[in-house]
Amino acid sequence: MRREVRAALAFFRYALYPEQEGAEELARRLLCPLLGEAAEERLAYLASKYGKKTKRTKPVRLLEEWMQEWEPEGEDADVVMEDLNRLADMAVLYPTMEGFLDTLDFGEDGDVRRNGGRKFQADAVTLMTLHGSKGLEFPVVILYGMEADKMPLQTGLARADLQEERRLCFVGMTRAVEELILTCTEQPSPFLAEIPQDMAVRENAVEEKPEAQMEAEQLSLFDFM
Repeated sequence: MRREVRAALAFFRYALYPEQEGAEELARRLLCPLLGEAAEERLAYLASKYGKKTKRTKPVRLLEEWMQEWEPEGEDADVVMEDLNRLADMAVLYPTMEGFLDTLDFGEDGDVRRNGGRKFQADAVTLMTLHGSKGLEFPVVILYGMEADKMPLQTGLARADLQEERRLCFVGMTRAVEELILTCTEQPSPFLAEIPQDMAVRENAVEEKPEAQMEAEQLSLFDFM
């Protein structure tokens, strides 16, 4: 991702949440080197201009106006504008900048299909993250790999936030309208033990043995004569 795109996203995050810890610092660090002379003054001007507007204007309009603030120079000027245009194209189906930024942050791939309450029926299997499933419903949901090291996720780098992981699990499970299927190996997720016994049917997968193959027998035409 180009620095101009990262700077734009950091700025609009700051415009939405000016009190959020680190938001202003990140916007300043990414944007000021691109603003040239009087960078601090220009940043203050942009923050004032887009502050309230960011909360009530569609993100595609904001990004189109944002591109007018720039006059990139150098050999990669066209590439910069192309990348910013691509960012605006991505935002076209989102009604709010908040929703658009959250999608980029958390990979909420299902948001495109529920924009403005509209649903685009695919009539196919849909693969998505737990974050991406928020707000959606399906007749059948399969949560594959409900295992001890995946839910809650254990990376070895830091202890998992059990409450957050439990919340994500609940989000995924409650997307099912008619049937919910959970799969696991011999080391199931501890969250499965929290499901009441009378609320689930537990089955062990049995490996199907191939049927005994019948020996082919060469028939003679003369056997029917």
